[in-house]
Amino acid sequence: CDCSDGSAGVKPGPDCGGMPNNDTAYGGCTTMCKFGPFCGDNVKNGTEQCDLGKNNGAPYGQKDGCTKGCTVPHYCGDSMVDTANGEKCDQGTEINGTDSSLCDSMCQVRIR
Repeated sequence: CDCSDGSAGVKPGPDCGGMPNNDTAYGGCTTMCKFGPFCGDNVKNGTEQCDLGKNNGAPYGQKDGCTKGCTVPHYCGDSMVDTANGEKCDQGTEINGTDSSLCDSMCQVRIR
């Protein structure tokens, strides 16, 4: 990659997001014209929760995976109600399914 150094009026190309070469820019190009850290480089960088490189892309429920956005996939028991994945409630792995919980272990409302 080469996004220029920004001198002499040379503007970075469209693939550079308007940013010149920079050794500390996430998702950019370094001054050595190598790609800097980015989601998918198989190294957990900056605000990434995970990075498994080409293995990113884990779906909902795959606790040991990593999404394409370098975040840990949601799952039943993560204390977040994921209605798009069929959850009706989620009080966390320590509470779901216990006698005092409103949620069963499948993140569905318990019928008592």
